[in-house]
Amino acid sequence: MVSRSTFSAASGWISILSWFVVYSPQIYENYVLQSASGLSLTFVVIWLLGDITNLVGGFMVHLLPPMLILALYYTACDVILLWQMWIYRGNNGISECGSGSGSEEGVAPTHPTESDRLLSVQEQHRHQQQESHQLFVNLLCTALVVFGGALSFILNADKEYMGTPPLHSTPTAQFAGWTSAVLYILSRFPQIIKNTHTHCDGLSIPLFAFALCGNCSYVAQVLFESTDGDYLWINMSWLVGTIGTVLLDLVVLSQFAYYRYRDSCLKQETDEAD
Repeated sequence: MVSRSTFSAASGWISILSWFVVYSPQIYENYVLQSASGLSLTFVVIWLLGDITNLVGGFMVHLLPPMLILALYYTACDVILLWQMWIYRGNNGISECGSGSGSEEGVAPTHPTESDRLLSVQEQHRHQQQESHQLFVNLLCTALVVFGGALSFILNADKEYMGTPPLHSTPTAQFAGWTSAVLYILSRFPQIIKNTHTHCDGLSIPLFAFALCGNCSYVAQVLFESTDGDYLWINMSWLVGTIGTVLLDLVVLSQFAYYRYRDSCLKQETDEAD
């Protein structure tokens, strides 16, 4: 019979791999657009602070190894995103690839020339190539998570359940844990607000989809590891932060779905009018 430890190990590796790939689609999209204007700077900065406090608290309470590995990796990726936001500052990739009006204010529309049509075709071809590359990156990341989770389950199929792990905690560690939980939750609000202005243009939705997967699998890992009251209490700050961000990530995913549906309806109405 498969033990709880098997499910805990598999969930842990799904969480690790989800967070390992979570930044890749956004970093790649920023590179393609040569812009990071879809991201909220406040969101990334607060997320970085949350990762740092999470790392400190995790070491203090001897948190599960997957979370310590992730915290180190998160911090590095946060720095990469901030670096992209710095080097691409002033570049507005949204206006180039988003659904703009097609003409600047105060400029009278003109009939497209043959050169304009050729440029339009080339731009559409380039955009299709970018979408294909992005789809490949997303599918590759998804395959890595699925394969890693399945492999971990197989390799740990005979692992015996050893009971509740040793408990380690200090007031300082708990303070760091609760601070990181609050920061993680607060970080989502600037991005949600920004999305109402950018309509999620320039934002890689797999960033939040993989974050959702990573957070849910982490909660599963903790619960499979033990449901002992003291154990859950020590991990409560990380659980609260995780569950809170899951709910807010669902809001971001809902925003993305809404704006894509609205844009699709507007495009259909425009095509019918033409």
